[in-house]
Amino acid sequence: MSFAPAEEFRFGPFCLLPDHSVLLKDGEPVRLGSRATEILTLLVRNAGMLVTKAQILEQVWPDTIVVEANLSVHMSALRRALDDVDAASPYIVTIPGRGYRFTAGVSADLQENPYQAVANAPPSNLPLLLTRLIGRSETLDALDRQLAEQRLVTIVGTGGVGKTALALNAAERQLGRWRDGVWIADFASLADADLVPAALATVLGLEVRSSNPVPGLISALTDKEMLLLLDNCEHVIEAVAMIANALLQSARSVAILATSREPLTIPGENVLRLEPLSVPPETEIVGAREALHYAAIELLSERARAIDAVFVLGDEDALAASLICRKLGGVPLAIEFASALVPIFGLRGLSTRLDDRLRLLGDGHRSALPRHRTLTAALDWSYQLLEPSEQRVLRRLAIFTGGFTIEAATAVMGPDVDETEVAEIVARLVRKSLVSPDMRDARLRFRLLETTRAFALLALEEAREGAAASRLHAEYYARVLHGDGELSPASDDYGAFVPDLDNIRAALRWATSAGGNIPTALAIGAGALPIWFGLSLLTECGTRMSALMDGLDPSHRQSPHGAAIDIAIQATGIFTFGAPDASYRDWTERERMAANENDLIERVRLLLGRWTYNIRMPDYELADEQSMTMEEVARSGTGMPATGDAPLAFLVDPAHLVATASWARGTTLHHVGDLAAARTYLERFLDQETPAMRSFFMAITGFDRRASVLGLLGNLKCVAGDVDAGLEDTCTGIAEARTTGKALPLCEALQWGCFTMLLMAEPETDVGLLIDELLRTAKNHSLYSHFGVALCLKGYQFAAAGKHERAIDLLRQGLVQLREAHYGPFDPFFVGILGTSLAAVGQVREAQRSIETFEEARETHHGFCGPELLRRKALLAAISGNPDLAEAGLKTARDDAVQQGAQLWQWRAGSDLAALYQARERLDQTLRERETLTQAISGQIQSRVPRPHW
Repeated sequence: MSFAPAEEFRFGPFCLLPDHSVLLKDGEPVRLGSRATEILTLLVRNAGMLVTKAQILEQVWPDTIVVEANLSVHMSALRRALDDVDAASPYIVTIPGRGYRFTAGVSADLQENPYQAVANAPPSNLPLLLTRLIGRSETLDALDRQLAEQRLVTIVGTGGVGKTALALNAAERQLGRWRDGVWIADFASLADADLVPAALATVLGLEVRSSNPVPGLISALTDKEMLLLLDNCEHVIEAVAMIANALLQSARSVAILATSREPLTIPGENVLRLEPLSVPPETEIVGAREALHYAAIELLSERARAIDAVFVLGDEDALAASLICRKLGGVPLAIEFASALVPIFGLRGLSTRLDDRLRLLGDGHRSALPRHRTLTAALDWSYQLLEPSEQRVLRRLAIFTGGFTIEAATAVMGPDVDETEVAEIVARLVRKSLVSPDMRDARLRFRLLETTRAFALLALEEAREGAAASRLHAEYYARVLHGDGELSPASDDYGAFVPDLDNIRAALRWATSAGGNIPTALAIGAGALPIWFGLSLLTECGTRMSALMDGLDPSHRQSPHGAAIDIAIQATGIFTFGAPDASYRDWTERERMAANENDLIERVRLLLGRWTYNIRMPDYELADEQSMTMEEVARSGTGMPATGDAPLAFLVDPAHLVATASWARGTTLHHVGDLAAARTYLERFLDQETPAMRSFFMAITGFDRRASVLGLLGNLKCVAGDVDAGLEDTCTGIAEARTTGKALPLCEALQWGCFTMLLMAEPETDVGLLIDELLRTAKNHSLYSHFGVALCLKGYQFAAAGKHERAIDLLRQGLVQLREAHYGPFDPFFVGILGTSLAAVGQVREAQRSIETFEEARETHHGFCGPELLRRKALLAAISGNPDLAEAGLKTARDDAVQQGAQLWQWRAGSDLAALYQARERLDQTLRERETLTQAISGQIQSRVPRPHW
């Protein structure tokens, strides 16, 4: 295969491939962000020449306002990647006040062979390390050895001592050693310990659909080989200890590295106590060379040089540097803060001012540990040295949990504040180490270190600005979630808002508090729905939205945002535990009122909720009635609301309403067994639904109608005799579901696909793999109804293989699960399988009782599975010595199948009936029944599906 030649630049052990945005060192990829790679490409292409800061900003950030701090951060990352920090002959030289020059010799050429990216690299969400770890090499090596031997290591130490930095460096060393990757879950921004399991599940890409996600999380990790970095655990220590203990017991190939201010105190824990960096003793007077052997001074010097390229630690300043590091207790975070001030005051001036400031603050905090006093001193002192405008910005930034953008920062400053001014102040705060850039996403974000934020929150309250900042913070998210900002609405791209999920939670908490604002809360809640659905945090969504809506007056509940939230509450209830009867009664009364008031949005969403409830329970009579009502509403098209920009306005868009009616009507007709009519409606829906409709419906409910409809079409086509087309639809449905990246659509497609494939006697191994995937996915994501179906399908597979005892166990488990999940469309089929498996092991009477008990409890007809249940029930009658009853039952099953247009059920019932005739020596009827089957049944069924056996 030919390929287009691409540029490559070689220098030292490195090879830069600009067309692939890849830097190789000795042939191995170097972890480097895209911006840093672009900067390196620009410098290398102009090797030996000065490249100004303005040129870099224009080339790497075209048409974007970027503060100079951005450039400094990426240059630090680049120097680290090139091992350029302490090199005698660095690749990149800073020209103070002007720019940078690439000084190494570069050879440019075209690639002889195409670059092949490393395949199947273990996944990870570790951030790029922008600075090198100082003074921890021995500790890092020891930690590396511990992780190879121990499954739980907790790094314990005081705040700011560098626990996270050490853990991240250790985790990066582990990349490539774990099949399923290395993952970090940072709990610093969690205000609620109950959210620890959900936060961990979200990091791992697992969907949460239960009020207790721990079992699903543990199940998902049982067969994984991964390292989990649980960062900043101290404020949620009990919750982290609980889940860590559970993982150690159940997930035998998962290791945990935790950081906390106190141990988890669970069995198997190995504690690594991290002490401050080494400092020269007071009794020792050292020169610059000797001083730099102490890690604290090395850190101070390197960070000062990163801010001021001409800084050099001289012998005359070594004593002052020693004093500073001793007074800061060797705490890396405090040294980071202080280093930002070295270019301003010099080391000697800094040591004097720091001494005064520490003594002033220390007098009032005798109960605190000395290192805590020094850290507080560094924070307070740095704050006092800020300009008033910088102090105000820092205080206001403390309102953010989990980070912020410049746009968001500007919003909490109040009206008439210029974004450029805020950006410049944030840049200064970055230089002074009070704000940190977050380089993990393409969109530049910033955050305060946790200790800085805690200090700034106190300053915010002392300035009496807390209420105003909280209000502005909430109002900002109420706007941007609906597209009033830099980003598209969350309904278009929920992923862009995932980094702000903690901010959204905090904004919602304030808006629902005593001093909050209900319209703002409703706007936040409605705008955040696509995020919760996109991450499958259905339980959290339902809980928060129910709490928000509880007790609201009708005007708020029926507002556009209230209506959107209400339909989300319906969906979360139905797809987690099943909606309670009380909710259904409430929906019924409110739909009646909406119909009387000609409120189309309210009526349609409530009608959809009631129909979904009944099609799943099932109550086919009510579902049939409600789907026809939906069709009538779509045809009439009356009552269109004037609020065309309301979140749910698209729900009643005429074209969308018609498609929704086709979907509901087609699904209902399939379930009740009218296959020909169902096919017409479902194929019509596929023609009617647009990509915008599909995205909209998934955003408000989490459900993908397209994948579900393809699964239903595949099933009905196969059962009706169009087997080849049906199996094609089945495979397409599964493929479509995979494109969503979500568990619910995938499980919906898999349950119908596996059911259909088993009916059509597809290769056992292929179907078995899909059933196992359905079992695993449904279990991992707490999808109760789909898990029940998966258990029953596995039981059906064992029954078909003659392993009836195993089949009985799985079918019983699955049917119990389905009953608890309020999901019954498949029940008649699986109850029939259970009955014939019981008979196969000699429990004929128990088999008959199980079917009788089911039929007595069933409040609706058996729908599309009815003929097959009747057939198996008739077989039990034959086995128990009642051939007349068996014959009558088989005739009814056959005739019902003919009425449904279900050739598969007709083929099975008719074949058994012919066999019964033959056993009773009624040869004419035997031949007649077989001839009828040969003429009536599709050749695709006759050739692919064997005569029934059980």
